[in-house]
Amino acid sequence: SPKAQSLRKKVKTSWRDALASLRRNAKAHPNRIRDDAGGIGTEVHEAIAAELRGETWELVSEPAAIAMQSYRLWQEDATISPIWTEQTVFSLEYGYAGSADLVGLDGSKLVVMDWKTGAGVYNEAGLQMAAYSHAIEEMTGSQVDECVVVHLDKSTPAWTEHKVKDWKRSFNGFLSALNTWKLWHDGVFASNDS
Repeated sequence: SPKAQSLRKKVKTSWRDALASLRRNAKAHPNRIRDDAGGIGTEVHEAIAAELRGETWELVSEPAAIAMQSYRLWQEDATISPIWTEQTVFSLEYGYAGSADLVGLDGSKLVVMDWKTGAGVYNEAGLQMAAYSHAIEEMTGSQVDECVVVHLDKSTPAWTEHKVKDWKRSFNGFLSALNTWKLWHDGVFASNDS
């Protein structure tokens, strides 16, 4: 009957529309979570840098305020004297750049540090720290003695320090990743199209 056909068409259309909407939302969800987390991380990094420079700052989000409480707890136990914060470092030899969160002295040891506010600290952070450390050595001629990632919890005031075991070895891993990235972006294939 025409009424049944109309009803089937509506159900089919609404089902397809619902599925398309679900797919769009599912694809956007990880990006939304990532962007929200990245915003909190940026807010915390800017607040720490401002505090280290003796400037005033204002936090917008509750998770960032908790992460700053975590930072202050870390700072109470820390023996690092900052040399610079949020400084761009680069390697002309290998063609990369990045921004080290904190470079300082722990006694006579030169230490490179990074703040993380995500769900945890992942192995690639060790590669990142190794890249910063190599760039700092290349730029300054000073030996980096230690790389430390500090995870600042944003749900409860707490922190965890993660030291890179062997940053020079990790730097080899970074170079492998960098070379893979360059190969990927330069293109693997040559085309004979005219």
